Amino acid sequence: MLIGVGMICRQSALLFLVRFVMKTDDDAFVNMFSLISLLQEVATNLDVTSRPPTSSSSSPNMLLMCNAWPTSLVDRVGKWGINRTTWRYDYWPTFCQGIAFIMTMNFIASAYQLVHRVPHIWLDDVRPVSIIYSTSPVVA
Repeated sequence: MLIGVGMICRQSALLFLVRFVMKTDDDAFVNMFSLISLLQEVATNLDVTSRPPTSSSSSPNMLLMCNAWPTSLVDRVGKWGINRTTWRYDYWPTFCQGIAFIMTMNFIASAYQLVHRVPHIWLDDVRPVSIIYSTSPVVA
């Protein structure tokens, strides 16, 4: 997911107008009125502006909003099982539950730079966000 969004960011000069990107599962319900109100408040309080995501030192706060799950045990068997070759640790770092999360464009740009440096894990909750979240500076 981040690779796809990152590639779009590199190809489109108009994306600097976007303040937030939201990822949801296809069966998620989102109250858009509440969400817009929340995002307007967040944008005001955290200096989330429509600056280009490629700027570095002057970029606004990076933001990842999600239902963060604290360290949890890695399943080794079953539908969500991960073998030790894929992930050698017994616990996941804090990760975002995959049903929905919201990111700023500069978080996506930063994550895109890191995505090739972290192990590939097929679980969509873990791969796109959790390891990147634990290795990049994010406003919590």
